[in-house]
Amino acid sequence: MEKTLIKLENVSLKYPLSSNKNKSFLSLIKSALLGKKESDGVIDSKNILSNISLDITKGDRVAILGHNGAGKTTLLRVMAGIYEPSEGEFIKVGQVSSLISISLGIHEDVSGIDNIYLRARLMGRSKEAVKSKIKDIIEFSELGHHIEQPVRTYSSGMKMRLAFSIATAFKIDILLMDEWLSVGDKEFKIKAQNKLTELVYESNIVVLASHSESLVRKVCNKAMILEHGQVKNFGPIKEISDIYFKG
Repeated sequence: MEKTLIKLENVSLKYPLSSNKNKSFLSLIKSALLGKKESDGVIDSKNILSNISLDITKGDRVAILGHNGAGKTTLLRVMAGIYEPSEGEFIKVGQVSSLISISLGIHEDVSGIDNIYLRARLMGRSKEAVKSKIKDIIEFSELGHHIEQPVRTYSSGMKMRLAFSIATAFKIDILLMDEWLSVGDKEFKIKAQNKLTELVYESNIVVLASHSESLVRKVCNKAMILEHGQVKNFGPIKEISDIYFKG
């Protein structure tokens, strides 16, 4: 029996639209005088994800398909542990690497080398694991002596090379991607593409949100269609991509 590495059971995520904290003291007094009961905290919310149940196991490469605003990135962030479900249960087994916001955790006022430690620790890597990868990360980023300088002195391309090099430096069990990353100049892009391809084939699980039919058919073996935060279809890549792209 295959071991489930990602499991979502009746997962919903609600986004607060209004709260009593935003109400004026006068409006709260008025509600009390009129006999209207005001609850504490959130009083109105919107479902971003609704009642999602999924089992994703070792060997699965899953495409998340859906129009803009369907909830694809939000679902990835739940899987990454960035968002906690409002309802339901989320279980993951294995080390997750999220390439959703690779610059998250990069600090402008410290050096590139300090950022390697800070970002990698945020990813859950031990100090020893980071030390063992420092040389590889610096070499892959092609930053040279700039690695000792504050990140605020970097160009946008240099920052992205640093962030990408950190995010892809470690062994990954579960790889989460929001579209296929394209980073740096022409030569670095080729190197980055090769690195991503290597990660996809080495990871136990890949979940990729994308609008590209050719990409998901090439990379994935399963797919889901997300509409208004709900999974409408989930199954083999050919069947689901035919429904989404040709239906």
